[in-house]
Parts: sequence; structure tokens; C-alpha cells
Amino acid sequence: MKVAVIDPSALLRGRILRLVSALPRADFVVASGRESWLPNLIRLDPDLVIIEVRGAGGEGLRPTLARIRKLRRRLGRPSIVVLTNAVSGQHRQCCLEAGADFFLDKSLEFERLLAILRRWRRRGTRHGPVRPAAHR
Repeated sequence: MKVAVIDPSALLRGRILRLVSALPRADFVVASGRESWLPNLIRLDPDLVIIEVRGAGGEGLRPTLARIRKLRRRLGRPSIVVLTNAVSGQHRQCCLEAGADFFLDKSLEFERLLAILRRWRRRGTRHGPVRPAAHR
């Protein structure tokens, strides 16, 4: 399983790396969120992408929605997890409508990320869906 993270926070990337490294046969790749992220992700062909709403430079929701749509359009398959402190009902709804599979609050739901990763591993398929029924 390949996990890609698009988040400017080195601290968060470190926390996620520790989660991913605990799983057998899991690889971790990082993207800073700058414009070079998409070609790099296309080459890496990740199974799961974790993205922050604010992104590099605190740019906000609109660029994040564009990134989610680009991922869906160009890669289609990876599961997308939005992991953010920018939590609001509007952000959640917009991200899920744009194609994210999960929307998690960094402060309150970070541990759910491990459950998502484990669930993905149990699927046993390279690009198996992780979408919860409630988010389809």
C-alpha cells in the first residue's frame, strides 16, 4: 500500500509516518502541497492520499477542492482522506462532494486514520475502495 500526504506540516507528516510504518508492506511518500505535487503523485500511483484543507501557505478551501477533483480526474482510484483543523460543516460537505472519501478533524479524529489504514490493508487489493457507505 502506498500512502501519499499533501500537507505542509512536518510534524503531521511525522505522526502519519509513524502510523504507516507500523503497517506491514506500507510505503509512505510526501508532497509539500506546492504545484509539483500532481505529476509526482501520478508517477507514484498511491493507494491512499491524505490531504490538508489549508495546504501550503494557508491557502484555504478552494485550492483543496481543486486538488481533490484533480486527483479524482487524473488518478481516479486512490482513496482520499482530508485531515484538517479547518473543520466546519461546509468544509466537510464540500470536500466529500468534491470526491474525498473521509473528512477527519486532526484534533479529535486523528486516531480514526489508523482504522482507515488497517481497513484498507484488509481489502487485499491494490486499489480497492475504502469509501464508507455513508459518504458515497
